[in-house]
Amino acid sequence: MYSAGISYLVELFDCPSTILDDETIIDESIREAARRASTTLVHQESRRFEPQGVTAFALLAESHISIHTWPELGYAAVDVFTCGMDRGFELGEDSLRAVTKPVAIEVCYVQRRSPKRVPSPETRTDFWVTDQTTPGDGYRYSVSRVLVWKRTAFQDIAIVDTPSFGKALLLDGNWQSCIADEFLYHEPLVHPAMLWHGKPRRVAILGGGEGAALREVLRWKSVDRVVMVDLDGEVVEACKEHLAEMHQGSFSDLRTELVVEDARTWLDSTEERFDVIISDLCEPLEEGPAFELFTREYFLKVRAALEPGGIFALQAGSVAPSEIGLFARVANTVSNVFQSMRPLTSAVPSFAAPWGFLIASDRPLEPLPDSDSVDKSLAENTEGALRMLDGYALTGLFLTSRHIRDAIESETRVYTLEDPPGR
Repeated sequence: MYSAGISYLVELFDCPSTILDDETIIDESIREAARRASTTLVHQESRRFEPQGVTAFALLAESHISIHTWPELGYAAVDVFTCGMDRGFELGEDSLRAVTKPVAIEVCYVQRRSPKRVPSPETRTDFWVTDQTTPGDGYRYSVSRVLVWKRTAFQDIAIVDTPSFGKALLLDGNWQSCIADEFLYHEPLVHPAMLWHGKPRRVAILGGGEGAALREVLRWKSVDRVVMVDLDGEVVEACKEHLAEMHQGSFSDLRTELVVEDARTWLDSTEERFDVIISDLCEPLEEGPAFELFTREYFLKVRAALEPGGIFALQAGSVAPSEIGLFARVANTVSNVFQSMRPLTSAVPSFAAPWGFLIASDRPLEPLPDSDSVDKSLAENTEGALRMLDGYALTGLFLTSRHIRDAIESETRVYTLEDPPGR
């Protein structure tokens, strides 16, 4: 997805009515906001209405700013659109705050994205793609080539080539994984759970369209069956064709069964029980459409599909300080379903944040063996050298920092269908 800009919807509460009813002040505030935001003012108009209220509008080379006031309510509504992620309105927002003197202010950010401006696969012109991680933050990646861009029945998919990270998968404009550092995500997602079990035979993977989690599961010699369940078959087919570096032929392994279905529907219908279930689904965004995948009801479905003493592993989002709350609530929800839960983290550079994972089971999750014993187990039970994980590194993954442990310990909310993420 190509970032066409950001809309800022600003609400100013409990402002002095004399200010909101003064056309000159409002006119000047919008002019100063445009200047502070480093935008180019093309034209400006304002009008005071009877008996009260002012509307002001500024046409910008980068788009527009408008403001309408209700002096009798002490309220003003501001609508801003600026082109490009590098045209932040934060400074302009500060100037509006200084002039109108609100007691409270609320800002809603809406990224405007235009898939039609993404170059076709034949186009090799460099451009930038922006992954908005929070309403106030995002990261830009340079793209040299688009291998795939299409709309499926469920989402927009893009597979692009980047100078810094190699080929990468994006879904609905959100960065999923890339060749350069995907092993820093997939090895911690898969192998701790497999090690805890010891000799897993049947494994289910929920999501994981790239096939990289599947690749790691199939390293285990004890595994004789893997069911991979992904909602979007077109994503899987695109990854099969263009991301062979990730799946390394895992979809052709005779132990693999690919099921194109919603994970919730599949969990409801399957009668098979698994030693390990790995959730490699979308990020647990509180405003995202897949909120049910992080509720108590969903985790109960997973638990029912496990063999007694089976292990559940899932990626649970960023553990950056600004986003730790969501991770902690997912962890608390998992702990409400399973008797034992352990968090771990891994640094994934292309995610621009440390990433959190959870391991859960209905049997006690005792500390893993010492470093030498883990190395011995990996050597005896897996094929192909791991790039990131060994006994020494595994110890570090589970040594989570204090802010993560404190956030989980203090969290009380449990996500349910009646009280899901986003409410």
